[in-house]
Amino acid sequence: MEADPAPAATAPAAAPAAAATSPERSGSAEAAGSSSSPGAGAAGGEVITVRAVYAGATHEIAVGLDEPVAQLVSKIATKTKCTAATMKIMLKGLLCAPNRPDLLLRTLRQAGVANNAKLLVVGSTASQLMEAISAQTAAKTGTFSAAADEEEGEEAMQDWNDMTVHKRVLSKGKPADAQFAYRPGQDPCPPSIFGMMDGHGKVRFSIKLDEGQLVISTNENTKKVPLSSIRDVVHRPIRGHEEYLIVGLVLGTTAQSTYYVYWFPAQNINSFKSFIGM
Repeated sequence: MEADPAPAATAPAAAPAAAATSPERSGSAEAAGSSSSPGAGAAGGEVITVRAVYAGATHEIAVGLDEPVAQLVSKIATKTKCTAATMKIMLKGLLCAPNRPDLLLRTLRQAGVANNAKLLVVGSTASQLMEAISAQTAAKTGTFSAAADEEEGEEAMQDWNDMTVHKRVLSKGKPADAQFAYRPGQDPCPPSIFGMMDGHGKVRFSIKLDEGQLVISTNENTKKVPLSSIRDVVHRPIRGHEEYLIVGLVLGTTAQSTYYVYWFPAQNINSFKSFIGM
């Protein structure tokens, strides 16, 4: 009858063994869980905050670093009311554009977006698109042409595209970095308009409302023009690319005092003129 204690002795020994392996299994599960967290998407991945600048207003948006650019576009559209179909986002280059669906598939990490990044957003709201559709319908019946002639008055008498001074610049073609444009449109003017040309090369406009200045930057120099010194803003569509304009800043009383730039986005012209005070 001495054999009876043996099972009792072995039973407790099994319990510690089971208990000893339990933390290991738990630890392994935790390790497995932690290693899979970053790849779990927005819920478990790193979240950053970006600043989207649209129509002069800045919006802070939280987004997962491993989310696709398309998700960022959706969040910006919700915040700004800018439609995703027309949205173009710049961050040290092109982050997304209406004609580049391939860019939407990248994650923000792959696209080089970092925390606190400042994004320049260009595009139209739904109401602005409706205005564009109405204007395009009017154009088919000739109403738009009549309205344009009435709005521009005497400026409609001569086609700038046929003038030698403008043909010389236009013959070089549209710059590769020209901003997305369409006509007609009423988009708010972004704080910076780039991808334009003047008679010498590339040019950028930066509007400094708090300083009352228009900063004109070229390859050669940067000039600060007081908004109050701009007497008028005149413009003509570029033939064959009517979504872009030739824009003249009238700085004096003679023809030589008008400064011309080319490939200005047509949808921003009314807002730009309102900034200038026209």
